[in-house]
Amino acid sequence: MVITEAPAQEAWAVAHLKGRVALAAVLEESGGVWSAEEAMAKLGVTRQTLQQWRNQGRVLALARPDGSFSYPLAQFKSPEADTGLPRPYEVIRQINEIVGTRLSPEELVGLLASPQAMLVASDGTNISPFAAIEAGQVEGVLALVRWLATPADEGAPAVAGTSQAT
Repeated sequence: MVITEAPAQEAWAVAHLKGRVALAAVLEESGGVWSAEEAMAKLGVTRQTLQQWRNQGRVLALARPDGSFSYPLAQFKSPEADTGLPRPYEVIRQINEIVGTRLSPEELVGLLASPQAMLVASDGTNISPFAAIEAGQVEGVLALVRWLATPADEGAPAVAGTSQAT
């Protein structure tokens, strides 16, 4: 049986499901995710610290259906000699500040985990912002995020007789 036309609600559900599958695929390609429990153990922090980092925008977290969170591994740099534990890249906070509420957490993580034409590896292939951060291309990632997350008319002078929504 072939369905040629789906009601709007079903079309939305199909599109939503496709988006979730695509997000899962790019997350897997970028290294996967930790559950909150795994993140606490690997990072050596308490639940309160992890929640504080989330609230401060130091880490990216994806809400799970059960109310817990998943944490993309690619946002954490390798263990440093002094702590021996992975830590979030500082640029994650800057990215969150630039994006604000313009993108959902899923959209932002999808962006950061997907190869982008503006970011190129030494071999000439396009890389994801997460991979670019790891390679030290932080300014390129910030430029990409600013370009995508800043409205085209932000900072433009107001036109007489119009109102500007902020």
